[in-house]
Amino acid sequence: MFKKEKRLSLTKLFLRLSIALIFSLVLISSPNSTILASETINVKDYIKDKFPSVIYNIYLAPLDELDQHEKEFIDVLQNLPEDKQRYYAKEVYNNGFTQELLEKVREEIITEKSSTKVEEKISEKLPTVSEEIEPLPARIGKLSLKEKIAYRFILNEKNTYKYWYNRFLFCGVDLERSRRVISRIKNFYHWCDEWSKEGENLENLAQEALSKENIYTAKYLFHEAAGCFFVGQLPYYIDIRKKNEAQERARENYKRAIELYDEEKRPVRIEIPFRETFIPGFLKLCSQSNRPLIILINSIDSIKEIENHYLGNLLLEAGFNVFAFDGPGQGEIWKNMKLIPDYEKSISTIINWFEENNKYNIDFKKIATYGISLGGYFSFRAAALDKRICCAVVISAPGYSPSFSELKKVKRALLYTTGANSLKEAKSLWGEISIKEVPQLDRPLLLIYGEKDKTIPIEHAYYIMDCAIGEKELKSYPEGKHACSNFLDEVVPYSIDWLRKHLE
Repeated sequence: MFKKEKRLSLTKLFLRLSIALIFSLVLISSPNSTILASETINVKDYIKDKFPSVIYNIYLAPLDELDQHEKEFIDVLQNLPEDKQRYYAKEVYNNGFTQELLEKVREEIITEKSSTKVEEKISEKLPTVSEEIEPLPARIGKLSLKEKIAYRFILNEKNTYKYWYNRFLFCGVDLERSRRVISRIKNFYHWCDEWSKEGENLENLAQEALSKENIYTAKYLFHEAAGCFFVGQLPYYIDIRKKNEAQERARENYKRAIELYDEEKRPVRIEIPFRETFIPGFLKLCSQSNRPLIILINSIDSIKEIENHYLGNLLLEAGFNVFAFDGPGQGEIWKNMKLIPDYEKSISTIINWFEENNKYNIDFKKIATYGISLGGYFSFRAAALDKRICCAVVISAPGYSPSFSELKKVKRALLYTTGANSLKEAKSLWGEISIKEVPQLDRPLLLIYGEKDKTIPIEHAYYIMDCAIGEKELKSYPEGKHACSNFLDEVVPYSIDWLRKHLE
């Protein structure tokens, strides 16, 4: 009797569970199902705080209300590197979401995991930094695993150095000399040493030429020596002592070069008081009187004596007066003041000083700012905040806070110039940067960007364009890299013609 009742009880339980299951399936399959409605999520709500940039709100907008596959796509996408996130998000924007796209991002995750395992195996064979070279100061931090791998195996002429040659040319270093030096560099740890050796060799040749009164030769070689020392320290943050020594040698050789100029062509050294220190700069005066002034603003890793010297010469030939300077966190001023968020105030201070010391016969009703990369960001901000600036040239500048992965590409330079101990500290010191913090620019603006720029993607240009209400122009290069360094022969003359049209 007991066994029979037990069987009946189990049968009733089974029937109840079956009915409940069928009812649930009906609800789920119903188009008016409240359960289904609760699972439908708007894409903007779902991706909030998942990606490093607001641009993904635009890229992923076509997904609208997410289904299960689209949610999985976003979850997987979130774990990919920034460049791949951007690539697949753009695919959704341009071509819509497909199951094939989901499969591709799944494969990317598998590839990433495999790559990580390979890196871990390689790291076991790598020497520590102390075995290689004097380590970085604590303020800059230890080399990461990826940096060690890159410095030893990846950074070479085939993968990287060949893309820098154009910039080296703009630093006054002969192309074949660059190739000879780089052929001696076995890995990036020896970068600064080899370039410094070349700088010393040129310095000795210049001194020998000077002793024989070959003035033109000596001047040319001192300039090239300065370029070699500058290139040696340019991307080199492994040993800050060596970096600073090479930079100082670049300044010394530049000084010796310009001492050999005829007096009327020699750049004028100027020191402008700013807060508790001074802004050092060089003024190049046009042969014509009452001409406009172009203020050249360094990129994060530039100094006034090198790239802006050669850019200044081209502007000088076009009939402009030119002032190149080291701002906070750069060149000479670095020891006394690190990079500051309101860097543009140093530019207004420069204009104030020239107005008070107008002995150079400059037309101060016609002033322009010209900046590349971070210098371009300050070029825009300075023009937006100071009505005395008539127009601005901005090349490959950020318009809003770069993502963390984008910042990592310039981590060493950022820590060096800001004096911060980490990217987190640097971001907290600066807050969320945005062009929209300043008034909309109501004067002419030229933007030049490379569409293959992985440091500052072209989306920043669109953002800046929205913040300008005056005459504005965006010139982009489909194959252009950061600062359009692979198109300088087109970028520079175009920007000079643009300045002539708006200042004359």
